[in-house]
Amino acid sequence: MSHTTWHILYRRWRVNRITRRKPLMLKIETTNTCNARCCFCAYGQTKSRRSILSMELFEKALEGYTELGGGPVTFTPVVGDVLLDPYLLQRFARLEAFPAITDVSFTTNLIGHERLSAEDWAAVLGRLRYLQVSIGGYDAQTYSKMFGVDAFDVVWEGIHRIAAIRKQIKAGTRLAVTLRTPEVGALLQSEKTELLREIGYDQISGISSFGNWCGDVESCDMPNQTRINPPVEKMDCCSMPAMFMAVLSDGRVTGCSCVDHNGILEIGDLSKESLRSIWQGRLRKDLCLSFRSAKLSRICVDCSSYTSLQIMSGMPFCDRVNAKHLSTAFYDDFGGG
Repeated sequence: MSHTTWHILYRRWRVNRITRRKPLMLKIETTNTCNARCCFCAYGQTKSRRSILSMELFEKALEGYTELGGGPVTFTPVVGDVLLDPYLLQRFARLEAFPAITDVSFTTNLIGHERLSAEDWAAVLGRLRYLQVSIGGYDAQTYSKMFGVDAFDVVWEGIHRIAAIRKQIKAGTRLAVTLRTPEVGALLQSEKTELLREIGYDQISGISSFGNWCGDVESCDMPNQTRINPPVEKMDCCSMPAMFMAVLSDGRVTGCSCVDHNGILEIGDLSKESLRSIWQGRLRKDLCLSFRSAKLSRICVDCSSYTSLQIMSGMPFCDRVNAKHLSTAFYDDFGGG
């Protein structure tokens, strides 16, 4: 057995050892409301009503995850933007009562950054492990094409503001910017990318091809040179239900924390069940087994965001994951995508 093969098998073993007991990461969608209309997102196709996760269910999620052993949590919604959550600061304050919740992260379009004062941002950054800003290019015209709103100047100001606050309070938060635009290669070599590094951003990456949200987003919706990935054949369990779990803003739990914006792959309801019973329950197990049967859900068949569990768990960014923490490479290469 080669050294590389041994490393891949070891990574898979480590991930499997963790996920037998708990998700590698828990996603808590505190709101499914958004202030952008991104051409690459299925937000406009969402049939679920707009909602805010109650504080009662939020605490139940933290308690249940703590009971499972705790670990990383992300507040990145399946759809929506976390900065529109009116209880965001209360939620961060409640995290102090749950030391088993270790790495906390979220991705935001940052359009709503002014909803939080400098003191509020200091409190948030003081608890965050990773903050990713999603931006549609470095100019107002490209941004508007990708994000569907005229908000580039607000976001660019927010990017500078967050970096300045982190520097002032000496927070350890890793800051990332992900460009979502056709001209990724050129922009990553541009002066503005260098400026982002100079003001303190640790990771700048980009995406020019996108998932199809199980058929809800098509190439005709996209600007020129922006690509929608076609569906791929599913031979092994998808990494989403095998490694992750998402509590939606209405309390339902989905086995696909990636693109299931309508909760079609519901594996439980937090208002009626515990996280432990949901993670170890029949519905999640059946969903995982469905990838090797003729009973695969239609949204899984049509999905182009699928990544095999065997491939995902063997990737280098899973090298040093454990039940409490994910590596920086995990956030940059997987979460930062």
